[in-house]
Order: sequence, then C-alpha cells, then structure tokens
Amino acid sequence: MEKPISNYIVEYVSKLNFQDLKKEVIHATKRFLLDTLGSILVGTIGEPYKIARRVYESAESVEEASIVLSSKKVWVPHAAFINGVALRFCEYSGHLLVPDLKGACHCDENVPSILAVSEKTNATGKQVIVALALAAELHARFLEAVDMHVPGWHHTTAGIYVVPLVCGKLFGLSKNQLLNALGISGSFGITLEHIHYIGPVSMMRNLGFPLAAQHGITADLLALEGYTGPSGIIDGEFGLFSQDKNFHPEKLIEIESPTRLLHYFNKLTPVSGMMCLVDATRNIREKNGVTPENVKKITVKAPPSMVPHSANAQNRVPKTKESADHSAYYVVARTLIDGDLTIDGFTLDKIVDPRTAEIIEKIEVIADPALEEMKKHDPVAQPFKVEIETLDGQKYDSLVDHARGYGRNRLSDDQLKEKFRFLASKVISETNVGKVITFVDELEDQAEILSLTELLR
Repeated sequence: MEKPISNYIVEYVSKLNFQDLKKEVIHATKRFLLDTLGSILVGTIGEPYKIARRVYESAESVEEASIVLSSKKVWVPHAAFINGVALRFCEYSGHLLVPDLKGACHCDENVPSILAVSEKTNATGKQVIVALALAAELHARFLEAVDMHVPGWHHTTAGIYVVPLVCGKLFGLSKNQLLNALGISGSFGITLEHIHYIGPVSMMRNLGFPLAAQHGITADLLALEGYTGPSGIIDGEFGLFSQDKNFHPEKLIEIESPTRLLHYFNKLTPVSGMMCLVDATRNIREKNGVTPENVKKITVKAPPSMVPHSANAQNRVPKTKESADHSAYYVVARTLIDGDLTIDGFTLDKIVDPRTAEIIEKIEVIADPALEEMKKHDPVAQPFKVEIETLDGQKYDSLVDHARGYGRNRLSDDQLKEKFRFLASKVISETNVGKVITFVDELEDQAEILSLTELLR
C-alpha cells in the first residue's frame, strides 16, 4: 500500500462535493434528514434528554448551536451530544443494510453533529446534503472494514472515526488537519458492548454515539488550532485494524460517489431489531381477532443470533423504556394489547401495566436455525415467527421477514412524512411541522441551516 489508509480517506472526504452525488442519493438524504428530525423531536419526551439538557445548559456560556425545544444555544460539541441523546432514546433509528456489515449501522446518529456544526459554520443546504451522504457512506464502510464486536466493542465506536471526518469537512479543515483530527479522535473513546447485552438495558444506551460525536467534534476544534494526532490510526501497528485480523482495507480505499444511503431503511416501530416481531403479532391480532383475554400460549421463534439480544432473561419483565424496547416479551405483549407499537407504547404506565406482565408469563422465545438461514441469504431480512394458541384450541401463526419500512416494504415519501408529523407534532406546533417538511424538501436550495434549527424549538 502506497500510503496509510487515513490518507486515502481524507483525500476522498476533502474532494467530495454536491456535484458528485447522484440524484437518487440527494433525494435519499432529504428522507434521511426528515426521518431523523422526527426521532430527535419525539426523543425529547424522554428523561435521558431532560437530564442531559439540564446538565449542559447549566454549565454553558458559549452560544454556538441550538438544542431542540430550547431557546438556548450551547457549545457545538455539547449541542451534538444533547440532541444525540434525544435521537437515541426513542429507538426509531433506522438501519443501513448492506451485505458486508459487521454490526448495526444507525448512521442517522451522525445527524445531530452535522446540524450543530452546520449552524456554527453557516453551511448551505447543499453542504448539509453532502455531509449526510458522506456520513452514511463512511459509517457503513468502517463497519464493513472491521468487526468492532471482535474486541468486545459496541458498534457506536465507529463514531470516533466518522464524526471528525464529516464535521471536519464542514469546519473547512485542511487535509493535514483532518488527519490530525482523525488521529486524536480515533485514539480514545471506545464504547464497550457491555452497554447493551449484560443485564437490564440502562440509560447508557443513549450515550454511546453522542459521547463519540462530542469527542469527534472536539478533536476537529483541537486540530483546527494546530493540535496534532498520531498518524496511521487506521492501519498502523497498533491502529484500528490491529484489533481485527480479518479487516478489509479496500472498503476504505475504493470509494467513489457515495451510495450507501440508498440502502437505509426507516423504522415504523421503535424497537431494537424486532420490527418483524411487531408486524407478525399485529397480523395475527388483526386477521384472526385474537385478544389478550383469549390467549393460552405464545411461542416466538427467532434467529439464534437474535435470541441473546431480544430474549435476555433480565429484560423479560422490563422496568424501563431502554429494557422494554429490547425485550421480545414486552414487544409481543404490548402489541397484542394495543394493536400496534409506537412511542406511545413505552410510557411508564404501560411498562408496569399488570396486563403486560400477565401476557409475558405466557410467552416462550426459542431459537429457530431456519430463520438464521433466511438472514444469511437476505441482508435486509430480520425474520420472526409468532405462534399463538387460544383458550378455545385455535392456533394461528405469522412469519414476517421484511418489516414495514424495510426491504420490499420501504416507506413512500408520503408515509415518511406522515411518520414525521406523528412524532414531531407531539412536541412542536403543527405550523412548524409543516415548515420543517417544506424546508427539507427544498434542502438543496437553502442558503443556510439556521432557519431549520429555529423551527425545532
């Protein structure tokens, strides 16, 4: 290899501009942005966002970037952090799905950073579009190049590499400054897999990427002032690739016009990887008139790789939002009670509802190797099968492999806007909801991004 991989990446980041983007990618960035804004807004109802906002607002004197639902501005890295916490809380983050991914790619978690830096730098709509497409491309490619789960890392660790590059471009960093920012950020800030898979899921789940993003933007600001970072942070002797001997450097070198965002799918159900489980339960309830009162037994069949994630015994009867949206037991029970599952299904009243616990006692989750085979042959598939036996001896089942919003069930533009209206109208006015949709529709014609952030208050 002629030069360190970091140099290849920085050259690509530096030269990418709006004219390099395909028409369908530009359209995808606007869908991506609108959907993410809805998630951020509705996430402000959560306690994690409220805590983060109280802590950071009380300590701020610099006014650079906006916090959603607040008239106060804070330091750019802190705005990215606070708004990122809101985004992650609601679990509406979609997935970018391509065959070689090693870990969940919630590339929308880059959006709060892009908006905060764009407000500070007075970026145009076209610059924001480029940043969105670039973030999705790099986020996916880092997770294709190296398996961050091998050393026991969580997939949000990708943020310490992606954010300084994308936001550094918005800050106008030179190639040398970008290399330094990448070296600074990539040297520190690993997130452990422990945050998701051991015991009840805590609020830390909401901090993984926001902390990485805050760290990445700070690295940009340091590099801008002349601070240096180590070279070879990707493929040096003790760099990122040293953690996974099966790394694929070509994923970070052979980059053309960014197209990974075309493989991003939008969630309609705020659960972790179990959207098909919601749809399968919903199908049985709607088609057969099954109610919670006449259920005798429920069997959930899941791909073996999903069982530790979705059927953790300590999340069987959850006590918090973070545990509930990771619990197959809660997801099935609440869908059977309400007929569907939205953010409204995760209030504390519903989590501790005795009817939920009663149904959970009737649920068994088992691993089905046949569903794992379906996943292997279709990177978009996240199959679940639900079997319900009623008190009068009737048996019903439903298998769903592509959830609403995914694969062949991708949301139309109108459906995506309806989802945004549903989420955003919970916290901002109907007038502002309409204005946000119009602003995003016309994003490439916008002279600055401040008008958008002002609508999110």
